[in-house]
Amino acid sequence: KQILLDGGGGAAVALLDFDTVCRGDPELDLGNAVAHLRLRALQAGEAELAAASEAALLASYPAAVDADRLDWYRRATLLRLACIYALRPPWRPLVPALLAASAEAGA
Repeated sequence: KQILLDGGGGAAVALLDFDTVCRGDPELDLGNAVAHLRLRALQAGEAELAAASEAALLASYPAAVDADRLDWYRRATLLRLACIYALRPPWRPLVPALLAASAEAGA
């Protein structure tokens, strides 16, 4: 809902943060985005697609990214998602995978 594609087949991509509508750490939004890519891959039963999706997103990002900050935000978001999905019975089986992903440095 916060990814915009151009009209020419999606060659250009833009991320907008409508949650807080402010300027901030780009790594925060990217970490949140890649954590949600992992979540969606797990929900689809396609966990192996998470790394490829993350790599494609980061390769297309037009600015330099601090890898350590990105990793911290990614891991924090995965931990937050694990806590949220622990309270959602249909998705509770994803919690161990989310916690494991949160513990993976640089993944």
